[in-house]
Amino acid sequence: MTYAEKLKDKRWEEKRLKALKKAKHTCKICKSTSRTLHIHHLKYHASGDPWKSPFKDLICICDICHRVIHKTEHDTNFIKVQKACTDLLTEDLKATDGRLRLLFWFIKQALDNLTINQENILIAPIPDIATDLEASEISIRRWLKVLINRGYISQRTFNNKIIQSAFVLNKDLIYKGK
Repeated sequence: MTYAEKLKDKRWEEKRLKALKKAKHTCKICKSTSRTLHIHHLKYHASGDPWKSPFKDLICICDICHRVIHKTEHDTNFIKVQKACTDLLTEDLKATDGRLRLLFWFIKQALDNLTINQENILIAPIPDIATDLEASEISIRRWLKVLINRGYISQRTFNNKIIQSAFVLNKDLIYKGK
């Protein structure tokens, strides 16, 4: 039986559905719940039968993140893989909601300037963000307010005063790896 045939086997379908349910139908990397989801094998079972892999060796990821993983398959630097995924998603979201574009812009900036085990303060004047995202400053301010209210980003303060251009991305949005 070829591997493609094994992926159509009822035993794999059952295992795949259980893995999707365990992952709450959410991509482990980008947290998408709306894209097509795949179950990716971190390790293959010695038998070559996909349904024999333990759940700890399976990860639920969306189709875009799956493509990125296979592009960077032999790269053990997870930050680099995460950055490739974020770059791809940022490009994909250009025509969609501005809040998402802004959030991914912040993630991309954080990954580009990542310092392990340190809070990553991003200095980002609103006119510069507006230029990068080809949006008005009014829109950027409106989108920033939503992202701050929802806890995706926060503004830095000094002596209880908000520093207008200094932002911190919610640390849960960045996987720092080893």
